[in-house]
This record gives sequence, C-alpha cells and structure tokens, in this order.
Amino acid sequence: MAQETFAFTSSALRSLRLQQELLEQEDRRRALAWESATRRFLPASPRPPLTPRRRPQYCRDPAVHNALYTGDLLRVKSIFKDETTANLIMETVSEELVWSPEQGTGSGRGVSLPFPTGCAELLLAHGARVNLGTRDRQLTALHVAARQGLVAHVELYLRHGADPTRRSRQGETPLNAACSAAERPEDAERYYQVVERLLAAGADPGAAGRKDHTPLHNACGNGQARLVRLLLRHGADATVPNCAGYTPMDCALHAVEEYRHQRPEETITLLLNHGAGPVHPKMLKFCCRHPPALEVVLNAYDRIPPAEGWVGAVPPELWEEHRDFYASAVRMAGRPRRLQHLARCAVRRHLGARCHAAVPKLALPSPLRHYLQLPLEGIIS
Repeated sequence: MAQETFAFTSSALRSLRLQQELLEQEDRRRALAWESATRRFLPASPRPPLTPRRRPQYCRDPAVHNALYTGDLLRVKSIFKDETTANLIMETVSEELVWSPEQGTGSGRGVSLPFPTGCAELLLAHGARVNLGTRDRQLTALHVAARQGLVAHVELYLRHGADPTRRSRQGETPLNAACSAAERPEDAERYYQVVERLLAAGADPGAAGRKDHTPLHNACGNGQARLVRLLLRHGADATVPNCAGYTPMDCALHAVEEYRHQRPEETITLLLNHGAGPVHPKMLKFCCRHPPALEVVLNAYDRIPPAEGWVGAVPPELWEEHRDFYASAVRMAGRPRRLQHLARCAVRRHLGARCHAAVPKLALPSPLRHYLQLPLEGIIS
C-alpha cells in the first residue's frame, strides 16, 4: 500500500520512520516543558489583554513532504488551498530532509532534479510569504534557490518580492549562498545567471557572511573567473580580508591547484587590475605548479622575491616541461628588473584599483597598453 501511495523506496520509508520517532520525542519534550511552565502562580492583578498573534503552524505529514519534494502539482493543489496552508512550516528535526536519492528525487546534494517551478507558483498564488525563513537557520526560499543554482526559481521569488539582502542566522545572503555553491565547472553558467539576477535586484556584492567571507572570496575560492569579473564590475572590494586575514587574492591562489583547468591566471589578473597588491612571498608555493598563474603573480613585483620558498614544490617533470620559464624566474630572483617593467609597475601603482578602466584609455600605442595589462610571455625578464 505504501508503494502505491508514496514515491518512496524502502530506505526512504525507514528515513521517514526515523523522522517520526525523533519528532515524537520532540513533542514529548515540549509537552513536559509546557506543563512545567503552566505551574507558575498567576499574577495578583490581571494584565491587559494582548493583541492576538497568529501562531506559526507546523506540518509533519510525510504525504505533504512527498508532494512538495517530488513536484506533485496535482497533490499540492489539493492540499494548499488558502493562505493558512500555504504558509505551513514543513517541520523536521534536522531541517535537511532525509529522502533517499535512489528514485532520483530529493533535495539533498548530489541529487539531480529538474526542479519545476509549478509548486512554488501555486504556493505563492495562495499567499505564501516569500521572505519567511526556516525556524532554525532563517533561510528563505531565495537562499535555497540561489544555493542550488535554480535560475527560474530565483526569478520567480524576486518577482514576488523576495529580499536579495536578507541574511540567514549565520549572516549569509542569497548572493553568498550562490557564490559559495558554484564549485563545479559544468554548473558555472547557471550560477552566473543566478548571481546576475541577484545583483540586478539589489544584492550587495560586498556583504560578508560566515567567517567574513564576501561573495568575491567565495567566487575566487571556486575558481570562477566570470563570477569574479561580474562581482568586481558591481563594486566588490578586491582587498578586503576575511576573519582569518585572507583576501580574495589569497583565496584565488589557494584554488589554483584544484582549478588549474579553469585558467586561474584570469582571476589573478582581474584582482590585480582592481586594486589587489603583490602577494606575500609565502603564497607563491600555492601557484608555482601552474606557470601562467605564477608568471602573473611574479610580474606584480618590481623585484622578484627569493625562490627558496616555492622552487622545491615544483615537480621535476613539470620543471622539465617549462624549463625556460622556471629557470628565468629563479635567475631573476632578487635582481633588478628591466626599466620597462619598472615603469609598468609605477604606472599600475599610480592607477591602483582603476587599472582595469584607465589603462585602455591611456594615450599610448596599443602594444604598450597591452603590456601594462600583464600579458603572458612565458618568461620572466
């Protein structure tokens, strides 16, 4: 009978039974707490009546959970018929539903879903409050849609008045959620569209969330050069540190090895062109295995620091493949650079965070303007 009623496997049903047991324990705990609270003496004089408030209503029915999380539009229509039911809070103990992904349906990570907007549209049409946060973490529908990279849902919630600056209990905005979740290259395009919609709706590109990570920190740490460019274009600060003292450039350098196939040198160049300064020499070891990234970083110095801190981290086979580049980098360590390069450093230092906009407008020959933008040459001179 259960197989005919719910779209669950046996493991999913076990998970639901576990949820039910935990929720019953929670009910007993609340009942005891309420009984203890009602034993207090009443005050001698009556208090003025309080304005009645609508208490939140919670739903624990697995059938309702199933209808929502499998996108069963017909069943949702039969359940949610007015504003009261549309604003029911789907209560679980862990806040993350524990559906089994064996059927290809679920809300957890690693599960592939088309995520139709029909159910969300129906709930909104019946008065669901789009900015209502979850009880424990204060996550709104926009937070969840942004974190999952659901472009259509983000557009829908924004049209219905979702607040793009709303923070969760940990201080995360929907923009933070989207940029931190944009990890896989194959998902880059839809997360780019989500971030684009949020910024157009007024999201703050500099809003720091958990651990003082800004959206730019997250985008740099995920090797997403297009997101970095978009955030910088909307005014993100390339120099602000997080609670550990790491700047977006530090996050970008830590990500070089993992995202070497996503051209991390582009992210580094973008940050340098928007005001980021030369990195501490100890950070060179994080990018030394990717010659293009190391070249860009070294060309931000007017005098290259000693190579002892990073040269030992380069594998012999990689050194052999890029012998000319690595040999030139070691040879120039601590030695004066060419006058042309020193002039480039002086101009870029003067322009600071305006390099990206000012250099293309300088009254200089095209080759010199190109040289000022730190092009890759495959050698340090």
